[in-house]
Amino acid sequence: MNMNAPRPPIDESPSEAMPSPPKKMPLRYLFVTLFLQPQILMVLAHDRLRRALRIMVLTGVVCGLLLGLVRIAPVRGRIVEWADWFQKTTRTIELTDTSRLEWALPAEVPATRYNGRTRVDFMPDSAEIEAFEPGIEDDQGVWISPTEVYWWMRPESGGEAIAQPLFVNGKLFDRVSVDGIWPDGFRLEGDEYSAKVRKWTTLTMLPGVVLSELLRVLGVSLFYTLIFAVVPYVLRSPLAARGFGGVYAFYLYAGIPPLILATVYSAVAPQWMAFDSFFVTAFILYLLFTMWKVRRAFVST
Repeated sequence: MNMNAPRPPIDESPSEAMPSPPKKMPLRYLFVTLFLQPQILMVLAHDRLRRALRIMVLTGVVCGLLLGLVRIAPVRGRIVEWADWFQKTTRTIELTDTSRLEWALPAEVPATRYNGRTRVDFMPDSAEIEAFEPGIEDDQGVWISPTEVYWWMRPESGGEAIAQPLFVNGKLFDRVSVDGIWPDGFRLEGDEYSAKVRKWTTLTMLPGVVLSELLRVLGVSLFYTLIFAVVPYVLRSPLAARGFGGVYAFYLYAGIPPLILATVYSAVAPQWMAFDSFFVTAFILYLLFTMWKVRRAFVST
C-alpha cells in the first residue's frame, strides 16, 4: 500500500459537519398537527425557545381576547339587572357637587335590602365600615353611606368579611377623584339608570373584563408550562439533554392544545370547572396522549 498516495479532500463545511435544524412549520399547519400528531413535539423541542414562547403568548392573547368578549354579555346583563333593581330600591340617587350621595329611598337609615344573595346596607353619615358586622348567613354585599361606598365579601364561608372601597373621600376606588369625572355631580332617575349604566360599563368595566381575562389566560398558561418544564429539567430527564430551553420549548408547544380546549370549554360551560383546573387536567391528559403516540411510533418502526 502506498502510504504517500494523495488522500481525497474532506468536505468540512458546516452543513456536513452537523445536522441542520428542523424547518419552521407554518402556523397554519402547526396547530392542526399538535392536535392530530402530538409526536411532532419531539421535533419541536429542537425549535428555538424564543419562537415557542412567542407562539404561546400569541395563542394566549387570542384566547384571552375571545374569552373576554364572551364574558361581556353576561357581565353587562348582570350589571344592567342590578341597576334596574337599584333604581326600584332607591327611586333616585344623586351625587351632589360636594361629592355626597343622596337617595330618595329608603327614607330611614340604617336600612337593609337584598338583591338575591347580595346584601345592600344604607347607612347614615355617622356610620363606619369598621363597625359593620354582617350576618353569618351573608356572604357578599354593598355598604353605602353619603360619603362612602364599599363592596364586601367573605372569601370563605363563615370567615371574616373583607371590604374593598368603591367610593371614599370623593374618590372612586379611593384613587380617582369624582370631580374630574362629574364636576357638577349627577342625578339618576327613571330610565337614566339603565342608559347611563350601559354607557359607563361600556367605557370602563367592560374593557376591564377583557383585560382581566387576557391576563388570566396568559398567567395560567405560562405559569403551568414553566412548572412542568422545571420538574424534568431538575430530575435530569433525557428531554433535558438540550438544556432548559429545549425542555421549556417542548412544554410551551404542548400547552397550546390544552389552552385552546380550556378556552372553548370556559366559553361554553364554565360552571363545571374553573379555567385553570381544566387547563391543568387537559395538559396532563395531552402529555399522556403524546407519550402513547410516541411509543406507538417507535413500535411501528
